[in-house]
Amino acid sequence: MLSRTRSWLLAHRPQAWLNQRARDAEQIVPQERMTRMYVSLKRRLSDKIEDVLDEACVTGDLQTAEELLAVLELMHVRPPRLIGRERRSAGDRLIRFRAEVETLRERRAVRRRGLDASHASQARG
Repeated sequence: MLSRTRSWLLAHRPQAWLNQRARDAEQIVPQERMTRMYVSLKRRLSDKIEDVLDEACVTGDLQTAEELLAVLELMHVRPPRLIGRERRSAGDRLIRFRAEVETLRERRAVRRRGLDASHASQARG
């Protein structure tokens, strides 16, 4: 008798426990809260543009970096569309990206000056 009871418990108990747990999970988190969580975790378009701009700066693609920076600045100028309780400000990130693009410009200018100087010395020599 004990082995029959034990086999029944092993066969049916885990399934009942999982079903009860699934029903509890559905009742614990209301749909309204799930919607708020999804909105807060969803990435903004500007986040994606910032990722690509960051990649352009890392790889040294000045033209792409300048164009993406211009897009971000236009997005920053127009009135914000707040999703849920969003409170992030893009001002500090824009300042950082402007500095990175300016650094890329300076590196390119230095590189060009170095190339121009080497070409001039080769032309003379």
